[in-house]
Amino acid sequence: MLSVVTARREVSTARAVAEAELDGSVAALSGVHRAAGLAQRGEYVAARCLLVSTQRLLQRAMSGAAQQRDYLSFVVQAEKLDGFMREAQAQEGVFGKTASCDARRLTRDDEAATSILKMKAVTSTAFHARI
Repeated sequence: MLSVVTARREVSTARAVAEAELDGSVAALSGVHRAAGLAQRGEYVAARCLLVSTQRLLQRAMSGAAQQRDYLSFVVQAEKLDGFMREAQAQEGVFGKTASCDARRLTRDDEAATSILKMKAVTSTAFHARI
């Protein structure tokens, strides 16, 4: 089931105003989902840059307990994704983009693909569970 709610939002060109009204959960989940999508396509540098940018945005907007919770949840999820990407970049440096097909490499790739798919679809509940 899909519910769609349409609401008109006031637009601001002032960064401070926009960041003061930021919903940390939405920004954090969006950052993780988008970075996982980039990682799935092998765009690790862009994905890692997006994670850093999202983290900085959350840091600037952090003003209360809810924003701190969102920030910590983001850091936990982003670190999992970033760890995979660091490993994948290192493997590409050693094996190249078209690595050999030994059984150990295939198993690792399957595990990595599964992890990325989970990150792309992480729910708000799982996001805040910090698992």
